[in-house]
Amino acid sequence: MNVGTESGRRLGVLLEGILVVVAYGALAVVLLSPLFDDLGGAVLDPQRAWLTGWVPREHPESMTRAMLRDIHLFVWAYAWDWHALTTQPGALFQANIFHPAPDALAYSEHALGKLPITGPLFALSGNAVFAYQADLLLTFALSGAALYALLRSVGAARGASFVGGLAYAFCPARFDSLYHTYLLAGQYLPLALLFLDRTLFGGRRRDAVAFAAFLLLQMLSSYYLAYQAVIALGAWATAVLWATRGRVPWRGAVRVALAGGAVAAAFLLVSLPYLRVRSGGGIFAYGGVFAEALIGGSNDPWRNFLLPSHLLRASLVEPLARGGFAYVGLVVLVLAAIGLRRSREEPPSRRRLAAGALAIAVTGWVLSLGPYLPLESGRIRLPYWLLMEVVPGFDSMRVPSRFALTMMLGVAVLAGLGADRLLRALAARGVAWAGAAATALLVLLVSADFGLGIERYGTRPLRVGADGPEVYRHLAALPRGPLLELPLPGPDGLRASEAMVHSTTHWMPLLDGSSGYFPPSLPIVSGVARRLPGPDALELLGRLTGLRYVVLHRAALTPAESARWQDPPGLDLVGRFGGDELYVVASPPAPDLEPALEACARDRAACDVVRAALAP
Repeated sequence: MNVGTESGRRLGVLLEGILVVVAYGALAVVLLSPLFDDLGGAVLDPQRAWLTGWVPREHPESMTRAMLRDIHLFVWAYAWDWHALTTQPGALFQANIFHPAPDALAYSEHALGKLPITGPLFALSGNAVFAYQADLLLTFALSGAALYALLRSVGAARGASFVGGLAYAFCPARFDSLYHTYLLAGQYLPLALLFLDRTLFGGRRRDAVAFAAFLLLQMLSSYYLAYQAVIALGAWATAVLWATRGRVPWRGAVRVALAGGAVAAAFLLVSLPYLRVRSGGGIFAYGGVFAEALIGGSNDPWRNFLLPSHLLRASLVEPLARGGFAYVGLVVLVLAAIGLRRSREEPPSRRRLAAGALAIAVTGWVLSLGPYLPLESGRIRLPYWLLMEVVPGFDSMRVPSRFALTMMLGVAVLAGLGADRLLRALAARGVAWAGAAATALLVLLVSADFGLGIERYGTRPLRVGADGPEVYRHLAALPRGPLLELPLPGPDGLRASEAMVHSTTHWMPLLDGSSGYFPPSLPIVSGVARRLPGPDALELLGRLTGLRYVVLHRAALTPAESARWQDPPGLDLVGRFGGDELYVVASPPAPDLEPALEACARDRAACDVVRAALAP
């Protein structure tokens, strides 16, 4: 082999990859404007009509505030992952919320698969909002580039691969989860498929390592994505075995099995805290009679996929009654149908990819319909119900419609293959400019069909660190100790999620928190805290949690509450910072009840002991 030629080829591939990432990133900046105009100081504003498909036009406050709470949750989570792993790696799951509950990170997604991107972004900027927003931008750029690479690996033309990447990275199913960025880590699965095929039919060790790495990163990004990845790979493998009539090289199969086993072991190790929390009653399971509750989060067999946002936005059709907005796109469907056509001249890798993509698309569509298909005369059980019954942990996946993300992976691959057929047919006619013009036209048609660039994504300020509230910078200079912020949040948990974001400045343990689930100990702590500023409540909180600091947001108090907080007993004023007041507990009692509260957090049954100790 000519070393110079090989080095040149690798450099060309690298430059091509960089250009593709930049191109998709530029599209995201333009099409989602002004979402990325202030990467370090603003996030998506869910109050706007950006999800016309299923958010009611009246925008109930509870729904939009819940969306904002989830944005705050992952601004904090990405920063916490990096902070914990660079300071106390063994305490990763002992997050600074719900103090003193153990395994506090396990009440939501850990999103560790995002760490290779969010970690360096947070380390370089020191700004949790910047890490979150820049990662959101990169999910579009990298997801598109990953599918582009998958299509290029089977010989698809550059223009066709770009169209396929566009259909994957900018599909409406992804925008449906725009406030759940951990679900948008779609860049790993296409690469896992790429190296799975290479490992299986090439048998090289380095391909097996790459397959394992990308699969593990995908599975560690989200438990939804973990189940989707395993199911997608299973669907792909089944289709490939069928397409090849079972003729799979044994060496490659062994390497795939070893890589998969290593991934499974690592994933199980990281999942142990979730198993502990679930066994203690902290994570709810939706199996059995509770599966009925999942129907609202399940897609209709056709409405969610075939109704364009234009019709929904103009109220020309009834809004979606359930599930998520997962419009596939007429143009993309036509391209996918063309991509299904088989040809004897095609290389085996391309035929395997087409068969696997079809299996992934159909599987994702079926699973997004949820556990039951409602009918006027009853209901039909679907494969989702079976998975809830037999797969450990699957019955905690409460939004089946998210499997539309898996469906769009398969559809986008087929669309890219279909676009390649069209472009090659044009190239065969010998028209030099036809390929570039056709690629541009397809990009415009797909973008228009998806409604890209039509919706305006509003933002709202979120300032942290040096630009955030002064009280949190002052806290960062004080000795570490448990912190309570008042007034307590309402049922939506929004105020608690804001406190979590600002804790990235000081990392004090927070008595409160906001997450997908919460420990059984939280209602006990909140119940006592609501009795403040009474001295008995302050003493009990000290005994339960070792409370050291109180931040009072006086502007958020009612006049009656504000009057009660004049010279609160047992608290020394550290300082006033605008509308915020920082207090330190003057004489903190020994936290003798903290072990009992920790036991309550581990097991709901142990909470009776704490309640008995608090009884007058």
